[in-house]
Amino acid sequence: MNSIKQLAQRAFCDSEPTSDLETSHDKLVEARHVYQAEGLSLLNFVTFGLGLWAVLFGLSTFLGHKTRWQSPAYHTALLLPGAPESWATIIAVCGILLLVSLKVPRVWIINLANFLGFWWCFMFAVALLKESFVNEGISFTDAITYGLIGFVFAGRTMFFWRTRKSVRPVFTLEKTKSTALIDPATPEV
Repeated sequence: MNSIKQLAQRAFCDSEPTSDLETSHDKLVEARHVYQAEGLSLLNFVTFGLGLWAVLFGLSTFLGHKTRWQSPAYHTALLLPGAPESWATIIAVCGILLLVSLKVPRVWIINLANFLGFWWCFMFAVALLKESFVNEGISFTDAITYGLIGFVFAGRTMFFWRTRKSVRPVFTLEKTKSTALIDPATPEV
C-alpha cells in the first residue's frame, strides 16, 4: 500500500496519467482521501492527548485527596459534594471514554466524553475565575487554561454533533465506493 506522502505526490504532481489515475477527477478523489487520512490522524492524536490528560488528572486528583487542594483558589470548587474525589471521577471517566473511543468509535461514546470534558473544564474554570475575582492573590491563568481545554472539548463536541453518524472516513480509491464519512457500524449501501 502506498504511503500518504506518495499518494499526495501522485495526486498533486503534474505527471503523466498512470493506469490507476487517468483523469483529474481521480486525482481529486485520491487527494480527498489523503486529507481525510491526515485529518483522522490529527483527530486521533488530539483524542489520545485529551484522554491521557483526563485520566492522569483524575488519578492524581483522586490520590491527592483534599490535602493537595487547600489553596484558596479551589474554595468554590471544593463546595461540590464529594470534592475533590467527585471531580476526579468525572474527569477520569471522560478520559477513559475518550481512550475507548479510539478502539470502539461509536458516536454516543465520543459525544458523551466530549460533553463531560467540556462541562467539567467549563465549571472548573468558572469556579477558579470566581475565586480570582474575590482574592487578589489568585491568578487568572488556571481559569484561562481550563477554559481553553474546555474550548477544545467544545470544538470536538460540535464536530461530532454535526457529523452524528460520521466517525471514520471510508478510505477507498475505487470510483464505485462512497467517499463520504460513515459510521463503521452501519453497513454500506
